[in-house]
Amino acid sequence: MKEFIKKLKTDLERKEVALKNTKLKLDQALTEIDSLKTESINKTSMSMQEIDKESRKHDQTRISLKKLEGQYNMLIFLVKRIFRESFLTCQKLKSKFAQ
Repeated sequence: MKEFIKKLKTDLERKEVALKNTKLKLDQALTEIDSLKTESINKTSMSMQEIDKESRKHDQTRISLKKLEGQYNMLIFLVKRIFRESFLTCQKLKSKFAQ
């Protein structure tokens, strides 16, 4: 009977050690999960900040493009006007020399 009780005690101690080890592994896993969640949240936050930064940069580029487009259209208008006036001047000079 003593041997049986001794055997039960050792079996109980072995199972308690196994249970403690399992609890430690569970705690480590939970800690790792928490750190991964925190890391994921940080990366998501950084990604959103980068997206906002790129969005602002894109908006600035679009505004600059609109300004340049306006300047380009104005240059085309001026060149056409200069060409038209030069053409009319040439026509007037031709008509004067033709007479």
